[in-house]
Amino acid sequence: VFSHFLHPDDIFDEERGAGNTWEQLFKNYGEMLHMVNERYQGLRPLTASQAADAVKAATELQVVMNVSEGRVFGKANGFYGEGYCCFKSKQIPFADNDSCEVTPISYSYGGEYYLVKILKPEFSFYLEEKS
Repeated sequence: VFSHFLHPDDIFDEERGAGNTWEQLFKNYGEMLHMVNERYQGLRPLTASQAADAVKAATELQVVMNVSEGRVFGKANGFYGEGYCCFKSKQIPFADNDSCEVTPISYSYGGEYYLVKILKPEFSFYLEEKS
């Protein structure tokens, strides 16, 4: 979960505002959000209460994955509707059916971390060697 905001009294607090004007604080905030969106494409935009629900669902979800012959087979215990987990691989994962979606979490770290959106209790995707 990533959460950040600009509080109106930051301009009055020397430590938080660092002597910047409101315009500069707002500009810095926008630049930081742009950087986060560029580096972490797998983040989902959620409200604070939605994020709390997502954390609860993630802690209750038990995902087991096995790799065999270039394919990942997964099972999600505690699944209800949709779930999410992370997957790390030097190979590139591709979803080739409707049981899941796989997206890079971050390109800035070599694209080795992926977000798997689980759409069915049993899911699978294949792995492709990097060229």
